[in-house]
Amino acid sequence: MHARMLNSALNSSDPRLDISQARQVLKDALRTSDAREIVRWLEEHTHELARSRFFELMFSFGPLAGTLLNAVGRLLPSERRLLGDALGRAFALGAVRPEDVRRAVPEHWSGAAPGDEHLGLAEVLVLTGRPAMIRIYVERELEICRKPHGQDRQRVAAARMAFIALPADVQAELQMRHPELSAESATASAEAA
Repeated sequence: MHARMLNSALNSSDPRLDISQARQVLKDALRTSDAREIVRWLEEHTHELARSRFFELMFSFGPLAGTLLNAVGRLLPSERRLLGDALGRAFALGAVRPEDVRRAVPEHWSGAAPGDEHLGLAEVLVLTGRPAMIRIYVERELEICRKPHGQDRQRVAAARMAFIALPADVQAELQMRHPELSAESATASAEAA
């Protein structure tokens, strides 16, 4: 699974990723429910390829990646931007693929707490500035929201937050297929609550 970047041909400008150190960072971030561990690592490792390899490793764990990226509550705005920018570059370089993004959006049975709106995850994905990545995220959240007997219907708020960051043509296309993304739908939901 790590063959995309982790095992690429190495040369002097191609830094290796210390897999054991990266795994420890991810374990610490999960244990503390705090993405600051990830931000610290990004601040210490500024090379784009090292960062991309880190995200490739992180996203290889599927829903764990989404759970970690949702834990941004203690981050400063500048730290959130760093996280979003680095993730966006990893996506642009192919270290994080569309299917990785889709798998990383956790359902309540795979790492997300029932009732969690995922607003942190939505914000990080918006900060990537990558419409393709954001669209995948929005569609996956809506898919999860629509599941019968699901415990994740409240996550439409995160989908709406990410939706407004998309280009107008993509918004129009998604809104036709997903009426719950409309402003009128959001107002009706708020009034019903």
